[in-house]
Amino acid sequence: AAGALGLAVITPAHAGNDRPVVDRLQLALDAVQTATNSVWIDADRVYIAGMSGGGRLASMLWAGAPDVFTGALGIVGLNSHHQIPTGKGTVWPPSHRLPAGDLARRLRPHPIAAITGPRDFNFVESRQRITQLKREGFEARLFDLPRLAHEMPDAGTIRDALIWIDRPVQQQRSEAGARADTILDRIPPEVLENPE
Repeated sequence: AAGALGLAVITPAHAGNDRPVVDRLQLALDAVQTATNSVWIDADRVYIAGMSGGGRLASMLWAGAPDVFTGALGIVGLNSHHQIPTGKGTVWPPSHRLPAGDLARRLRPHPIAAITGPRDFNFVESRQRITQLKREGFEARLFDLPRLAHEMPDAGTIRDALIWIDRPVQQQRSEAGARADTILDRIPPEVLENPE
């Protein structure tokens, strides 16, 4: 799914739910820095994804580090800064706060998606969190799969979610290409024939 979009996938080892949350958050940040030190990374296309508890962490880093991550995908798990009623007299608590200042401005256009289904025990919570994010004007989308339980979806669904997350970057690049073509069209032919 990622390869079809020209995305590389980096996964930290031993980063499961048995590790402290703060360690797992740091591993994700370290993974980006390690990759950046080794190869050219397109800073506009650094997305974070995870499944279950990893999806919850991905959504936390999406909100907390918008200077690093420009989109997020929570698969059968999603957190947010909202207190969400469960409908049973309790609430799902917020897991984090939104950043302030420049980080808040940077976060606003970054897309976040959730993949879940009615058979997933996190379905109602994920759906409600996406709904709240959309109400606040965030680019948020729910990919609701009728047969999905608490499991990985098929590669096609992940690809579709990544395409949706990646679309703002692709649109900006298309518009920039069109502007460049317009500028190049204005260059007199004699300049192009004689580069000196």
